[in-house]
Amino acid sequence: MAPQIDNSHDWAVWLLENLEAQQVLALGHIEGKLPVAWDFSQIIAAIGDGGQLIGMTDEVARTIEFYPQRAGVYGSLNEMFAYPNNLKSVPPRFAVRDIYFTYDAHAVHQGAIPPQVANYFSAVKLCGLLPLMADMTANNGALLHFIKSPESRIEVKLSYQAEDLTPLPSLSYFETVFVVTDSHRDQKYSILRSVLLDAFKGKKSITIGEILPQFESLVENARSNYSMYAAEFSFEKIKAEVEKDNLDSTLKLNKTLSEIQNQLLAMPVALVLVGGQMTPDTGLSIKNVVVWLGACVFSGLMILLIRNQHHAVDAINEEIRLRKIKVDAQPDGMAGKFKSGFEALQRRALSQTKTLSILRSFVFLSVVLATGLLVWYSNPDLHKVPVAESLGKPNAGAAGTVQQPSGTTSGIGAAPAPAPAPAPAPAPAPASASASASEPPKPIVELAKQDMKAVHTTPASSAASAPQKK
Repeated sequence: MAPQIDNSHDWAVWLLENLEAQQVLALGHIEGKLPVAWDFSQIIAAIGDGGQLIGMTDEVARTIEFYPQRAGVYGSLNEMFAYPNNLKSVPPRFAVRDIYFTYDAHAVHQGAIPPQVANYFSAVKLCGLLPLMADMTANNGALLHFIKSPESRIEVKLSYQAEDLTPLPSLSYFETVFVVTDSHRDQKYSILRSVLLDAFKGKKSITIGEILPQFESLVENARSNYSMYAAEFSFEKIKAEVEKDNLDSTLKLNKTLSEIQNQLLAMPVALVLVGGQMTPDTGLSIKNVVVWLGACVFSGLMILLIRNQHHAVDAINEEIRLRKIKVDAQPDGMAGKFKSGFEALQRRALSQTKTLSILRSFVFLSVVLATGLLVWYSNPDLHKVPVAESLGKPNAGAAGTVQQPSGTTSGIGAAPAPAPAPAPAPAPAPASASASASEPPKPIVELAKQDMKAVHTTPASSAASAPQKK
């Protein structure tokens, strides 16, 4: 007695489940021993598929060779993908035994489809769409050629494994917009070709298995390119222009410091020269004031240079802002593709602005230090210059002024008084001289007062001494 089975698919499943001592002779070629509980001749007669499923049989040994893949029964998806026809089209009925799934396209109620099988269906659909957009096909559609130029071309092989399968949520959009529509068909094919060549730059041949993991990003790039084409823009052109402008802006920002680096290096040298050229003095000397004025002029020029570089950075920042606004205005949110570049430029501009502000603070600090040195060198109490050294030259002049009024005084008083009268007066002169040598010189005004007092007292003394001589 044989089981009630009416199709080769179910017979293949029954043989896999019931034959004993099964062994794989080759890919999709299995041999097993029929249990004694079953009538060997009845089973062979019931299968009776004209040799499609059954191969060699041995009734004595009760062995049966069969080919389950001919009935759409596979041990795994990779075993199923070993047959090229299964990569391009889904069999109307198949079973994958390692995931316990059977598919029947004619079934009224199909059970839940495992994710990996659903991904397989998407891959098969993609393999059917790509040949429609290829520039050339070969090997009955197994090889697709996308050619942009003799030097820029790529070959796509219809080959993939179970590990390459992935969800393709954008597949329906891709089919509707880029394949089945007649709107801008040639341009869309050209866009897809450019996106594919750009994604696999440097490769001459790839497989569908390499495309599947990147399919979503490829569709997104193609969508962006087409949107920009519809807006009479080229994504590649915009990208090249934005990258070029960003590079120019970066170079301009770098020049804001390199253009004044020689002046910046001169700042500490100038401060050292100010400190070295100033000398201690009792007040504001011409030399110290000239050195200080030179430092102030240099600092003023540096502040003007730094302010000019500040304006240059502000202008570059404004240029970046306007360029970013222009990119933001592109369709389908194209700004996101250039966001990182603009953020890097804005950070660079902010860094240059902070650096210039710090340099300007250093210039102001150098002016403060130069002014402090001028005050310090001009105040004897601060730098402790000896009094005798600072007043050495004025003392000699004071002594001369003391002697001159004395002679003048004696000349004025000689008219009313007799000539011998002043004889006793020179006696105290040594004491006065010694006192003046030991004491600091008196101001000229006090000396003048003393001389005037001597003029008025000399006639009286002369009058008193005249009767004595008589």
